[in-house]
Amino acid sequence: CEPLYTPEDATNAIEHLFPQPYSKPFKIFDNVEVTFHDAGHIIGSAFTEINYSENGTTKKLMFTGDIGRRDIPILKDPVLIKDIDYLITESTYGDRTHPAAADAKAELKKVVDMICETKGKIIIPAFSVGRTQYLVYLLNQLYTEGQIRPIPIYVDSPLSSAATQVYSKHKECWDTGAVEFLINGQKPFNADNLHYTDSVQESMALNAMNGPMIIISASGMCEAGRILHHLQNNIDDPKNIVLIVGYMAENTLGRRIAEHRREVKIFGNYVYVRSKVVEIAALSAHADENEMLEYFNGCGASHIEHAFCVHGEKNALEHFSQSLLKAGMKNTHIPTPGQIFEL
Repeated sequence: CEPLYTPEDATNAIEHLFPQPYSKPFKIFDNVEVTFHDAGHIIGSAFTEINYSENGTTKKLMFTGDIGRRDIPILKDPVLIKDIDYLITESTYGDRTHPAAADAKAELKKVVDMICETKGKIIIPAFSVGRTQYLVYLLNQLYTEGQIRPIPIYVDSPLSSAATQVYSKHKECWDTGAVEFLINGQKPFNADNLHYTDSVQESMALNAMNGPMIIISASGMCEAGRILHHLQNNIDDPKNIVLIVGYMAENTLGRRIAEHRREVKIFGNYVYVRSKVVEIAALSAHADENEMLEYFNGCGASHIEHAFCVHGEKNALEHFSQSLLKAGMKNTHIPTPGQIFEL
């Protein structure tokens, strides 16, 4: 099938984009005002608040995008938006709960300790924006505190490296913990044992290196990028660990690995999964069911006339839709493609 857009289309679209700060309303039409609020998911993520007036009445619609979690290192907590009339919400983890975010650091230490025993490699598929920086920050903290050995850590993704520079540049988006880490003389995204690879040659050289070591690479769902080469070269070795740190969509290689399939197809060939597969759900940047309900209760769930559940698998959509009704929202709906609603 034909692509939805070309690189040229993307370049042309960029010319029509302009930055807009959080919490500053701006008009897109005479009767429509938009405000972005920090969603706490990744750097720059935003809730969209739309206030519109018609026939002397003003209504508020909120589109969540991805909802972040409270108390996640680096980023500030999601901003509460009050007096919502209509809601369009994600439902990614609408039918499950995560371990506490505070557990992630201890769980990560356990995995690093395991790889020091086997002298293998930890292969981590990670999203370039958000998850990679979260991992680097926690590993840096563990190393600085003397909780883990100073084994080499490689961030092997040019996009991840570029995104990390963006995080480093925008300290105004950091939470107090990250700021304090910096004040105490530490750099959250740099350490003596941390290396950012750039060239293909540097990436390929990692295959010949002996463990223990950690390789963080993209793409996060293992569908493209350098992570495929690292999986191909390491997933059949029982000394190694594949660490799952984020959501894996249906029908992706990442989902098949997370489901502990005995063999998976990489570059058209089946490979036996002999490495240990470990998941740290506490590292998720998406709010789970309880966290989303807590957020909406803080916003005033009973004030919401109609909620639309999107961005989730079938079970998550159906379950979360019912949970929102129980939370006091008056109506919920799971829209289908092309469906039109009049508010």
